[in-house]
Amino acid sequence: MQYGNITLVRGDDQVIGITVTTPSGTLYNLSGCTLVFQAMQNENYFSNPWLTETTGPSGHLVPVSGLSQLVFAAGDTSGLDDLNHYYSIKLYSALGTTTTLLQGTFNLVPS
Repeated sequence: MQYGNITLVRGDDQVIGITVTTPSGTLYNLSGCTLVFQAMQNENYFSNPWLTETTGPSGHLVPVSGLSQLVFAAGDTSGLDDLNHYYSIKLYSALGTTTTLLQGTFNLVPS
């Protein structure tokens, strides 16, 4: 799992590009997999998320090359405050396993 910060502009349409690799660094085949982004109010990554974005198997850019994206519409963030929050991005595989790919601080800034 990796840690990193994500900043989005509140009320804008935005896309986060994601490349998924295996622990050895090879590209991960996303065929049949789902990616889920969840933002939470505190560092308890198991708390109730207030923002969830999902990219299902048909939404990946190039599944066999591990390329995907999370798409945020303007309305997803327009009514939210500009505070720092926390997020995680999880991979749900076609075989039923769950892996946390990324987690860290999620920032919303005014437009």
